[in-house]
Amino acid sequence: MDFSFIKEDDLKKRFAKITIKNAYIKHLDIEVIGHYGNIVTLDAPVLFDGNKFSNPLGLINFTRGCGNVIRTLFYLLDIGREDGCKLSDLKDIPCRIVMLNCEIVGIGHLISDRFLLKKDLINWLNEVEK
Repeated sequence: MDFSFIKEDDLKKRFAKITIKNAYIKHLDIEVIGHYGNIVTLDAPVLFDGNKFSNPLGLINFTRGCGNVIRTLFYLLDIGREDGCKLSDLKDIPCRIVMLNCEIVGIGHLISDRFLLKKDLINWLNEVEK
C-alpha cells in the first residue's frame, strides 16, 4: 500500500490558515537516538526564509517503518536513480513546506502538486505496520 499524497487545493480546504513556502532539505540521513530507546528517526533539516532551519521529521519514531518513509520521500520529491543512490549523496533537495501557526506540518514537491502531512504519514505508517 503506497502513501496517498495530497494536493494544494485539498490542503487549503483542510486548513484555513496554512502557508506554503519554498525551501530545501539540506541533507537526508538516518539517526538512532540512544536516550529515547534507540529509536530510528530521520535527520532532514529544512532551510527556509533564507536562514531558518527546522527538522520536521525529526524525533518521530520511524524504527519499524524507516524504509517506507524514505521510499515515500523519494516518490514525493522525485529523488532516485535507476542504479540506486546513497542517502549521503542527497544534498540541497528543493521542496515546499506547509506551515500552520509557525510550525512545519508538511512537505511537498517544489513544482508538482503533491504534498504529505506529518500526521497523515504517521497514521499511514501505523496502518502499514499492522
